[in-house]
Amino acid sequence: MYPSEYERDPGLGHRPHTDRHDAPGDSHYLQWRSEQLRRCDDDYRRWCDERYQRFCTEFGAWREQRQRSQHLSQGPGRPDSGAPQTPALSIGG
Repeated sequence: MYPSEYERDPGLGHRPHTDRHDAPGDSHYLQWRSEQLRRCDDDYRRWCDERYQRFCTEFGAWREQRQRSQHLSQGPGRPDSGAPQTPALSIGG
């Protein structure tokens, strides 16, 4: 039997749940598939952890730089007014 139009081009729609790999007797495929999904999930968790660590590092550095520049902009002997500083708008830079 030839594959249907939907089986040849998955972009056309969902294939029915009669895929031969879902058969109960194909335990090797199911085990392999489960292992692939587990590896993908593990990689995704590591990727998320790395992104979070990078965010923490970059955000912490940004905050430190901002605090240093605010401290320097107050200069020696200038009292802190307590009002939040508004950063200057830089266009084209």
